[in-house]
Amino acid sequence: MPTRPRPSGRRAAPSNSSPAAPPADLNGGGVFDLVLDAAASTAELAASLRDLAGLAAERLRYGDVDAVGEAMRKGWEAKRQLAAGISNAEVDMAVERALEAGATGAKLTGAGGGGFLLIICPMERQRAVRESLADMRELPVKLDLLGSRIVLNVLRDIWS
Repeated sequence: MPTRPRPSGRRAAPSNSSPAAPPADLNGGGVFDLVLDAAASTAELAASLRDLAGLAAERLRYGDVDAVGEAMRKGWEAKRQLAAGISNAEVDMAVERALEAGATGAKLTGAGGGGFLLIICPMERQRAVRESLADMRELPVKLDLLGSRIVLNVLRDIWS
């Protein structure tokens, strides 16, 4: 199996100016679809999932925040093809409701029959998405350089 070069770990210095436009091959227009269309086998599908994340990260570097939701949604659609039992009717319906309410992406995280339904949406659609998922418990999250961590998890609703 061919190997891919590892990233150098170097990052560009932060800039105070607006990011330049992304290269043409990262500039939307179904680029995420092209990655998935090329996948045929499980190994190829898994590689495509990795490539989706890379494309989203690259587009995010150019300020395209919407790329995260699009990649998340496409990645979830692809992941469901990997094996039976990755999703169920309840999760599928929740994802569908969230997307119909204006979410740009949704996916199930975690492993072994537990986890979270992670939803991303524009600020102006948050109320509609929350209402579409009112039967589910919300756990507010924020982005952090250290990655995901559960800081506090209580059974009673302390957020409202």
